[in-house]
Amino acid sequence: MATQLTWQEIPRRFGSAAWLLPADEEAAPSSWERVRFVPYVIIPWLALYAFTSTLASHGTSFGMSFEDRLPIIGWTALLYQSIYVVIALAPWWVRTRRDLRRLMISSWMSMAVIFPFYWFVPSSAPRRPLLGHDSITQILGLERVAFPPIAAFPSFHVLWAVFLARAFKPRWIGWTYVAVIAVSCITTGQHYIADVVASMVIAPAFVEPERTWRILRYLMEWPAKSWHKEPRDSAARS
Repeated sequence: MATQLTWQEIPRRFGSAAWLLPADEEAAPSSWERVRFVPYVIIPWLALYAFTSTLASHGTSFGMSFEDRLPIIGWTALLYQSIYVVIALAPWWVRTRRDLRRLMISSWMSMAVIFPFYWFVPSSAPRRPLLGHDSITQILGLERVAFPPIAAFPSFHVLWAVFLARAFKPRWIGWTYVAVIAVSCITTGQHYIADVVASMVIAPAFVEPERTWRILRYLMEWPAKSWHKEPRDSAARS
């Protein structure tokens, strides 16, 4: 009789890169486990984004007409760009190997799903005019030069913030940071509201990979269970 495939058995059955991950335990990560977050997560994300930026210079805008008239609040660029610093430092402030492990799994899963979505459903971000010549406005201008207005829907900025929020203690600090990043996406003119909302909707699937696997397994097994049940029901009626 066939055995059910569990979340824990996936690495054994498919030879996944489980050895790249910290152990699923409450001990503090080692320095090496923290350092390798950069080549295992950050660099692949940058490479995928760079590749995505070469595919197209435009895409569908998922914004509403009134959003193109919203003012840009220049100083919120510092909040928006803080995500880069927080991600880079994330492996150094997470407290446990379990937190670091789940952050890496969530990052890999989201990249595996979201970047192909960017390729097949190109999207663009708003680029409302920047007013002012202060240093913060210039920083936002550099952001626009470094990151073209593509791959906007859903917002990876918000996804990163949600992944990181899980490791914040106390938890309310993390979710406050998620709200700050979400709002700054709009106030800097880097994203539409729909981009932010879409990230909030899909984030739970990546934040809890075990739960996502259970749902996928149920969906895959349901047709087979239904097929086996129907012959027994027919035999009982006859």
